[in-house]
Amino acid sequence: MKLILLLLLISTSAVADIDGLFSVGMGKDVLSHQNFERVGTLGVRYGKDWKVQANTGYYFAPAEGQVSSYFGSLQGGLEVVGHSGIYSQAMFGPALVSASRDSKLTGHFQFHLATGVGIKSDNGYSLALIWSHLSNAGIELPNIGRDLLTLQVIIPIVKTTPDCKDDPNVK
Repeated sequence: MKLILLLLLISTSAVADIDGLFSVGMGKDVLSHQNFERVGTLGVRYGKDWKVQANTGYYFAPAEGQVSSYFGSLQGGLEVVGHSGIYSQAMFGPALVSASRDSKLTGHFQFHLATGVGIKSDNGYSLALIWSHLSNAGIELPNIGRDLLTLQVIIPIVKTTPDCKDDPNVK
């Protein structure tokens, strides 16, 4: 299986970029508007416009009696970049959390929805404001979920797609 994934990555690398992700931020309980959470994530994503992204993260909610958990997710989604470098993205996929029950999440299996806007430089670096939601979509009750707002820094690891301004065929 690992060999198949490696071959797929190599065979499509001529039309895709690989980026490293780092984000920090905080969350707020949308119902009580009181509980601030701290969150940090690391990840990698692959693709040109359509992206596949793997994240791992940690959240800490001191207002809820020191609730903390690690999570990991695999998401797919779309990134649309304008000519000025401003872009939007939407990602969705399954997630696993280490805490099986806290005040907002029930069960280890969750869904991770993320959307945001950012600005991308010509060399592939970008900065984005990302809203993420973790919940189990009603598989188990209660299903309150966690909302997290993060500032995401994206660092290009492998840039294989040429910039339009570097292409002599594009005017």
